[in-house]
Amino acid sequence: MAHEFPPLTPGDAGTVAARVAAVLEDAWQRLAAEQAAVIAAIGDNARSRMVADRLAQFQAAITDFQQRVDAEARAFVARQLPHLYEEGARAAAQAVGGHFSWTLIHREALQALASDSYADFLRRSEEEQRMAAVFYRAVRDAARREVPLLAAGHTTAVQAAKALADRLAAEHQLAYVIYRGGARMPVRAWAEAATLAESAVAYNAGTLNRAREAGVQFMEVFDGADCGWTSHKDPDKATGTLRTIEEAATWPISHPRCTRAFGPRPDHVPEAPPTHCDHRAYISFGLVTIPVQLYSATEEHGAGLHQVHASDGARIRHRKVCEREDVEVPQSEIARGWERPDGRTVVLLDEDLAALPLPTRKTVDVPGFVDERDVDPMLYSRPYWVGAAGEQGQRPYALLVEALARHGTVAVAKVTLRARERLAVLRPRHGILVLHTLLWPEEIRVPGDLSSASPVTERELELAELLMDQLAGVEIADLHDEYAAAMEQLVVAKMTGGELEEQRSLCSPWTWWRRWKRASARPENTEGLSRQLSGTSSPPRFAPAINSSTSMCRPSGPPPELTNYR
Repeated sequence: MAHEFPPLTPGDAGTVAARVAAVLEDAWQRLAAEQAAVIAAIGDNARSRMVADRLAQFQAAITDFQQRVDAEARAFVARQLPHLYEEGARAAAQAVGGHFSWTLIHREALQALASDSYADFLRRSEEEQRMAAVFYRAVRDAARREVPLLAAGHTTAVQAAKALADRLAAEHQLAYVIYRGGARMPVRAWAEAATLAESAVAYNAGTLNRAREAGVQFMEVFDGADCGWTSHKDPDKATGTLRTIEEAATWPISHPRCTRAFGPRPDHVPEAPPTHCDHRAYISFGLVTIPVQLYSATEEHGAGLHQVHASDGARIRHRKVCEREDVEVPQSEIARGWERPDGRTVVLLDEDLAALPLPTRKTVDVPGFVDERDVDPMLYSRPYWVGAAGEQGQRPYALLVEALARHGTVAVAKVTLRARERLAVLRPRHGILVLHTLLWPEEIRVPGDLSSASPVTERELELAELLMDQLAGVEIADLHDEYAAAMEQLVVAKMTGGELEEQRSLCSPWTWWRRWKRASARPENTEGLSRQLSGTSSPPRFAPAINSSTSMCRPSGPPPELTNYR
């Protein structure tokens, strides 16, 4: 029986989920009732005027169904999601001794959550509308073609109409939520589980975002009584464990009715990760020998792209193949080679290379010291942190660092790294030695005639110097890799089916957990995933807009706005 429901009021997640499930179940039941009326009319007389009238009413019922589901989805994301997000954020703020306000990071996180949640509701209703449209066309075509053909056989027109009605009822069931694989699920069970999942994610997103904003790095996991079961994606049954915010954001819930929550743990400070030693050697100058270890001082933060097959996304692999035998060669059978002028190759095994008379293999040999300004910056290659190895190296190491700092010079050295002898300098930096490898002078290419012979005037020089003075004082630490950020935005847009927007902030990390739900079809485009809004104490006003490839699936009216739930 159809009901009219009062406007959605934000509140307890379970209560609101039950209300949303009731509204959506009612919408499905209304459409299924209209379908049943059409089938009954066909069973009475498939070619009567009543069937045409019922079809017209059924077509109107499809529009009414879409509007009811759309209105409830908009109300949920506009009222309940901000309420739960703020509850989670305030709980985290209380735990860390702070307060909560709707800053930009929270607005963008809620923006992404609302877009995703709204799309999930519409995805199921769009499938229902698609099946209803298929049923409508099937009835219209059958009334015109099949009944006369069936009646021309050994059955009467009444029997043919009854058989047609039974077949349509069996083939076109609209009373369930249908998944891509054909699985059926009761509407109330699906709606309540989906709404509870969206609610839990919104609450936990507020908690995690506010904890991150406070500088907290670890969260304690609290699973409910029905959590920790074997279907969890995290096999350690996380309750009671500590997780980084990134790990927590990966799985803010683990199943549709998960009651997981997180508690900030500002008291837990992560241990420094072990540093991999790249090279062990002795600094040697005069009669002084200092045992040291070298650690790479830099790391690249590129976009992390791989070569893949464009048609299916599979990785492209580069295999080591013998040119003569055309077979892949294992690493254990690979050696080095030197090609002679006559084209023949001299094979060098690892044993041959190990026997090289190279004094700098285990030694950082220091032949002398120079002023740092005498080292051409063109020669600088790669830096390494240098640490003392063992107790016996601590005192001479500290002495060398202090002496270099006081004397204002750098040590010129030779060291063997990665099977090559390299030129280097040793210099102090904040009480630590840095070994900076250099290019050999002959490795610098001659530039050729690249200078300009165009004359410049004194006035032009003065203007150039004035401009340089105005732009002075730039902080290198404030400059960031915008290409890498734009690449991440492109990846997020590709994954969510959205469009790449210019000067757009990245979506919040809380949307990434939703990849586990992507087995079903998703809309072609999700817009409005970020918006530049100043921080205020009230929730943002936001409009998720979902565009569908079929006109009957488009949300009616203007997009919803997130309003203050108070």
